[in-house]
Amino acid sequence: MLSALAAPARGNGIASLVADRSGNVYFSDYIRNRIWKVVPDGALSVWVRGKHTHHLVIDDNGVLYGEQVPPGGGTPELWEVTPEGRVNDIFRAARKGHSVTYRGTVFAIDRSGTLLYLRDCQIAKLSPDGQLSSWAGQRCAGDVWKNDILRYGHLHGSLAWGPDGSLYFSDARSVRRVAPDGRVTTLAGRPVSLFADPQSGEARFDRAVGLVVDSERKILVADSRDRAVKRVEPDGRTITVARLPFFWSPIGLGLSGDTLYVVANLRVPTPDFLAGVVGNPSVFALTRDGKISTLATVRGKR
Repeated sequence: MLSALAAPARGNGIASLVADRSGNVYFSDYIRNRIWKVVPDGALSVWVRGKHTHHLVIDDNGVLYGEQVPPGGGTPELWEVTPEGRVNDIFRAARKGHSVTYRGTVFAIDRSGTLLYLRDCQIAKLSPDGQLSSWAGQRCAGDVWKNDILRYGHLHGSLAWGPDGSLYFSDARSVRRVAPDGRVTTLAGRPVSLFADPQSGEARFDRAVGLVVDSERKILVADSRDRAVKRVEPDGRTITVARLPFFWSPIGLGLSGDTLYVVANLRVPTPDFLAGVVGNPSVFALTRDGKISTLATVRGKR
């Protein structure tokens, strides 16, 4: 089942996509510092301006959350936009004296309003009243990539809630599940830093980035270097569900009903100035019968 432009910021080829219950699709464009909205009929419009964002989250009420990475460096902040389009800046990590804890990694928000994000190789929880705790993983120490227990990667992928309350995440070359009690299971691949060479046996995913989980707990992953969307089977095997057209690399995934949405970047190396000319990114729609169609494309100057 497939149940006003800010100054350019430092490059990072990670974008994300989310879809609401009405079939509206939102995706990040870190080159133009915008969040785009695509309505079900395919019309494309700018939803949020001036935010350099790699990661997006949407809650059950349709509130969209994203990050703002300062162009010249500094502490990343979070923002939210209501379904009516009102944008509010929020810096949840500043509560109760925790002034520098969220550092611009993937994040998730649970139904209680708790923020979950990567912090020193752990998944940390910051509650609405400012209580900070570690939920899963162990603190980084030394060369963590030589330690099988500590190798959590940079979580430079996605976090996604499953219907059973578990949190699933992609971590470069692995996909993992964190149970409600914090126990961690590696479902496919073996963990390794996104920035390190693969070790022996770590080749199931070349670069696992976007991730969604449907109502039947089927896990779909964007493998950006393989141009493919893959499904993770219970035994850890991966099955290719779809492969994007040549030159396009899937980055983020979103699910609405039986349609899977994929935001993709040009697969060839594309400097920011060139992407502004030729256009980037694009959104593809994948239906249950396996058909792929182009939903929207951000056009360049030419």
